[in-house]
Formats: sequence, C-alpha cells, structure tokens
Amino acid sequence: MTQIFGHMIVKIVFALLVLAPSVSGQWRSTTGASKGVTLFTGDLTRELRLQEAVNQESAPRSPLVAGLLSAAVPGLGQAYAEDWTFNWRSAAYAAAEVALWTAAISYNSKADARTDEFERFADAHWDVTRYAAWIQANIGELNSGTNTSGMIVSIDPALPPWERVSWIRINKVEEDIGQRSGTGFTHRLPRRPEQQYYELIGKYAQYGGGWDDAGYFTPVDLLTDQVSPRFLEYSRMRGRANDLYSVATTASYLIVANHVISALEAAWSTSRAHRTLEARAEIRSIDRGGWSERVPHLVLTAEL
Repeated sequence: MTQIFGHMIVKIVFALLVLAPSVSGQWRSTTGASKGVTLFTGDLTRELRLQEAVNQESAPRSPLVAGLLSAAVPGLGQAYAEDWTFNWRSAAYAAAEVALWTAAISYNSKADARTDEFERFADAHWDVTRYAAWIQANIGELNSGTNTSGMIVSIDPALPPWERVSWIRINKVEEDIGQRSGTGFTHRLPRRPEQQYYELIGKYAQYGGGWDDAGYFTPVDLLTDQVSPRFLEYSRMRGRANDLYSVATTASYLIVANHVISALEAAWSTSRAHRTLEARAEIRSIDRGGWSERVPHLVLTAEL
C-alpha cells in the first residue's frame, strides 16, 4: 500500500511540473453531432479540443461578413453573429440608426421651413436698389473717388429689385470703397438667390442701408454696428434656421459614426467569439482493477 501511495505521489508531482502526456496516450476522433472533435488523453493528459459545428446555425461566423453587414445596416452584423437571434447590441445600433435618421430628417425639414421664411422676409424688406442708392448718397464719406454710376440699370417697378441692378458694377463699387481703410466695406454682395446673398445681408452692417427701416443709417452707424431693428430681426431668423441645420448636420455625422462603430464592433466581437482558449485542471479517478488511482489532468479547449 505504501508503494502504491508513493507511486501516486511521484506521478502527481511529475504531472504538475511537466504536464506532458504519457506514453499510453492516444488520438481518437468522434463523428456525428460532435464532428471534428479531436481529443488526446492519457494517464497524464494535455487535451486540446477543436470543434466546428456541422450545421449553419452553429457554424463560426465571418468577422468580415459581420462588419460589412453592420456597415450597411447598423446592428445587422451583430444579429448575424448571434445566429440571427435577438440581442441587445443589435437592437441598440438599429434603434440609434432610426433615431438619428429621424432627427436628421426632422431638423433639416424644420430648417428648410425657417429658411423659406427668412428668405421671404428678406425679399420683402431688403432691396438691392435701396442699398445702391444708399452708397450713392454717402459716397462722399465712404470714398469720394469712387464712380458709382451704372449700378442701377432700370427703374421699372414691374421688375424685382435684383433685376434692376448691375451686379458687376455694384461689386466694382464695393471693391473700390473697400480699398479705403475704415469704410467698413469688407464683402462683395453675391447674386440673388445664392445662399450667401441671404447670409451676408443679415450678417454685416455694410448692408444695413438696404433695409426698409434704415432711412437714418449713416457711415458712422455702419462702423459702430448701429443697424436697424429689421436687420436684427432678420439676423435672428437666419440664426434660428442655421441652428436647426447644425443639429441636422450633427445627426448626419452621428449616422456615419454609428455605421462605422457598429461595423468595427461586429467584426471584433465576431472574431473574439470564435477564437477562445480555456484551460482547466482537474483530478480524475481511474480504475486500476481493484483499486482507484487519482490522476491529474490539464484540459485546454480552443474554439476557432
């Protein structure tokens, strides 16, 4: 009995130090539901199990496919990786996509409506012919050497104001005045209906003389930004529209980010899910024909 006990102690120590398979170990393969399972075992065992599922539902998923699916539709790659079953990650990315698209479309629509509103307000209360006339009336203080003729080409009231002026002449006059320092003329008026036309007339005091309540507006007011109430009202309207566009733009950036993050996360998590390594040690009882021997085992499980 003492010899048996001593023999067992030697084998346990040897197993813990070396963890090598014994000469009596053997390879064996099994088929059926566990096709592809390969075990190596012995009295002192290091076991490696590589398992591949035989049906489509449990087959390892491709990280590339998962990433491409989520790049197209956020959350789809996560659903693919989870065998198309419901999971919170897939639902979270899909919900974020719906919410962000809803916000982008909604705020962009609101911004378009506000833009139409302030553009109608500008057409009703800001007049490019009034702006040109204001320049002519104040040219002595602005730049007496500038030739302002030819800016207004028609006085036909049947034509809208923007068709009664020469934009080339107006921009040339603005350029000439702007060359003299201290005039406040820093920009050139874009043609209507360019977006910058509506932007500038409510942003820079240079265009303050074109508003219908700016009869008192002088070059001194221009330099001190003493613009009319109509100018300020329009500026606030334009600012509110721009704020709405900013929210819509931010939502569109987040939509792109949601696609990218979802794709990367789907590929990464799919890759990790099918590349795991687990190790565990255990003592197994082996029947020796009349007596039992406890043998240490080390089991390594790798899933690819």
